[in-house]
Amino acid sequence: MKDPLSRCANGLSGDLGDGRGYPDGIPAGKLPMVSRLVAVADTYDAITSDRPYRLARSRDEACRELRSGLQLDPDLVEELIDLERRGIGAWAA
Repeated sequence: MKDPLSRCANGLSGDLGDGRGYPDGIPAGKLPMVSRLVAVADTYDAITSDRPYRLARSRDEACRELRSGLQLDPDLVEELIDLERRGIGAWAA
C-alpha cells in the first residue's frame, strides 16, 4: 500500500470505513487519518459547490448529508460541523 500522503495526492481510493472499498478493503478505524480528513472535506466541498449537473446545496444541507453517510468518519464529520456552526474555517471568510 502507498503511504497516506501519496494516496491523497493521487486521489483517495475507493476504500470505505466499513472495509468494502477498493483497492485495499481497509477495515473500519484503519484508514489513515489524512485520508479520512480529506474524505470529509472533499465531500463537504462537493456538496456545497456548483456542479455541471446541479447547483450547490446549503451548508445546513451539507451538514445533514454528512451526518447521514456511513462511509465517513463520524467524529471528523462532527468536528467539521462544529467548525461550521462556530463560523471557523476557510468557508467562514
